[in-house]
Amino acid sequence: MRFLRTLALLLCGLPVFGATRWMVELTDEPAVKSETRSAVSQRAAVRAQQARVQSALEAAGARVLSRIENVANAIAVEAESAEALEVLRGVKRVHPVRRHKLHLDQA
Repeated sequence: MRFLRTLALLLCGLPVFGATRWMVELTDEPAVKSETRSAVSQRAAVRAQQARVQSALEAAGARVLSRIENVANAIAVEAESAEALEVLRGVKRVHPVRRHKLHLDQA
């Protein structure tokens, strides 16, 4: 029975062992929103903060999927729960990533 459940979850594209995707929003402003710095210096500051937070996320057991720096200062991760991510220094909020399936076979 456990094998069938795991197989069904794999075929549906759902996480098998409770890992979920999260968007971790960081405290610094993204590069294009900063009014006090140039975009180049703000982008460098965002990258430095993301590198520090990425190390902490990986130490907390999260797998980093991607980083966003221009329109948002965020890191997409896969982790067991948001609670361990929310308490890290530099993290503003943690949002769940919801997967949507388009049904485009009808007008």
